[in-house]
Amino acid sequence: MADVAALRLEGLGTPEVTDRQVAERRGRAPAEIADELRATIKATADLLGAFDDAAWGMPSPGGFDFTLGEGVEALWHDAWLHGEDIRSAVGRPSDRGGGMTASVSHIADVLTREGWGPAVLALDGLAEFSVSGGGNGSGGSRFTGDPMAFVLAATGRADPRPLGLDESANIYR
Repeated sequence: MADVAALRLEGLGTPEVTDRQVAERRGRAPAEIADELRATIKATADLLGAFDDAAWGMPSPGGFDFTLGEGVEALWHDAWLHGEDIRSAVGRPSDRGGGMTASVSHIADVLTREGWGPAVLALDGLAEFSVSGGGNGSGGSRFTGDPMAFVLAATGRADPRPLGLDESANIYR
């Protein structure tokens, strides 16, 4: 997010940029990292607050193939999902708040872009998400159940078969 807040968007998500981001923080004290995080949160909030309603539907900067709103949602998904990885690794409970909803929405968008479906994601406790035009009488599959199980399967972190999915539902394949 420090790169995003500073509008350093080129190559985000590539191994080279990830390696650079890690190298920039290697050896820094936890307090320094916490200070950077606080500054990044403020800079990100300021940046997001500058967008009007029309901006959210405009093309995302950095040459990505989605709108600004979809790009921000992708970042939210990424941050929440990595937080889930950490929570799982240290035995803490999952965060089933807004990040989960953003993650399911993002996955639905990616699956639609990839031509997966049609389907409806009718996961417990969330609004329904259409994939590739699923729903509204258009047919397609309907997936229900635990949203965390779906997110884990759709990101390659769990076996998709118990949910009636196959590997094609993994957005990172």
